[in-house]
Amino acid sequence: MGTEEEYKKHPIYGTDLNKSASELLCDISSKLQHIRGQVYDVGCGFPVVKEQLVSAEGALTCLIGYIHDLKDKAIANEVAQLTRERGKHLDFKSRGLGKELSSHCFVCGFKDSISMMDNVAAFVRTKAEGEEIASWFNKGGRRLDYREQEPNWLQVKVWACKKHVPNLKYLINHSSKYGVLCKMDVEDIRAFHIDRVTKSGQLITDSG
Repeated sequence: MGTEEEYKKHPIYGTDLNKSASELLCDISSKLQHIRGQVYDVGCGFPVVKEQLVSAEGALTCLIGYIHDLKDKAIANEVAQLTRERGKHLDFKSRGLGKELSSHCFVCGFKDSISMMDNVAAFVRTKAEGEEIASWFNKGGRRLDYREQEPNWLQVKVWACKKHVPNLKYLINHSSKYGVLCKMDVEDIRAFHIDRVTKSGQLITDSG
């Protein structure tokens, strides 16, 4: 069968092993959920096998739950590997793109004092972690939204001018994979330019 790396180049079942384990397990879970739905449809459409298919649905539900647990374990391992390579990662659960009266653009520092600017709000775990994440955006354009009456409703908000909305979208897309962020990520996202991305989606840095 060869080495692990050799097998990844030529998997027997054509699985894209360039993806992470968590991505592949998520794909498998989605396919199993679709199969479970098809089993339900067959049972409803053909009552003669409905009783037997109830057991099959239950088995698929157990398998989906097991795969979900494995996916969580894979995510924890992958985040741990990222932490070893790129430094501490903290929770950063993005709510997507929005608009609010502005701070400054987190990339260039521009401030529109009249109009609302695009921003992203992301949930963080604690006030201390939120303050640390906000400090990574050291050119401004961010704020920790902390309210004494809602101590568990913590968000870091980040703004961008029109020119740098792609950087804001990159922040959302990058942090959404694992729901975490590190200081090096912020530096890469600030340096991001749509014209400096390869076809595979990799950022071209000044060093390469």
